[in-house]
Amino acid sequence: MLKKAFKKVLRFVEIQKRELRTMSLLDVLKKSTDKDLARFAEVVKQDKQNAFAEQELSAFGLVDKKRLQLLNSKESIVVQDFGAGNPDSSRTQAQIVDGVSGLEEVSSICKNASTPENLGRLLFKLIAEFKPKCCLELGTSLGISASYQVLALKSNGHGRFVTIEGSQSIAKIAEQTIEELGYPNFDVHVGKFKDVLPIILPTIGTVDFVFIDGHHDRFATKEYFETIFPYLSEKSIVIFDDIDWSKGMGEFWDEMNHDSRVKFSFDLFRWGVCFIDKHNSESRTQSYKIIV
Repeated sequence: MLKKAFKKVLRFVEIQKRELRTMSLLDVLKKSTDKDLARFAEVVKQDKQNAFAEQELSAFGLVDKKRLQLLNSKESIVVQDFGAGNPDSSRTQAQIVDGVSGLEEVSSICKNASTPENLGRLLFKLIAEFKPKCCLELGTSLGISASYQVLALKSNGHGRFVTIEGSQSIAKIAEQTIEELGYPNFDVHVGKFKDVLPIILPTIGTVDFVFIDGHHDRFATKEYFETIFPYLSEKSIVIFDDIDWSKGMGEFWDEMNHDSRVKFSFDLFRWGVCFIDKHNSESRTQSYKIIV
């Protein structure tokens, strides 16, 4: 019993040390001469300190209400999953190509697949701060992460939101979720990312904010990034979810940290955030680890 309690104390102390290191790093980055780096650090610090304006809290309340509705749903739907499953899955390439069908509870999908509140709020604040003209999301799920993004665009007063979901039944719920927010400039596309992206990207023009949350395969994620890259604006932000999800995703993130097209990269322990600058003259990516 004492040994277990001692381990808990040590873990608590370590977490506190990491928090202090993170806050210290953010304070340093806030003083950077690079405005994008300083702005990102300020946004993350505000998020960590729960420094939200009344308008932001009102938006978060709308998402929380919808999340609760989905968590309490008694509905079950047939889902077509084209992803890699979970880290322990042994899906064949044929299963990934054809998709795996199964009956799932909406409440379970919301619980296991929706973006958590702390990261959703950060998503909102990043869009509110950097004011992208077009946001692209891969992996809509039930529309919770989409809601944070759309509400941020609504707060900005402009911006298009485009999202792709593999399962028709999930996409239908997501579309309803987004429609309830009263922001008309959005599109929900259904299909495999690799099939849909080449069709919609030429119609979008340029994208300056991307959130990739689906498939979770090292090589597939890399392929999606390469497909999207020519359509990125001169300066853009690309977020990869679940970089710690598997060994393969960890290897992919390490590759991005050494990609000369990435000016800054931030390892948030679940998210990987990349600042793309097509005019970047640096040969080495500046990489940081931050606890959120």
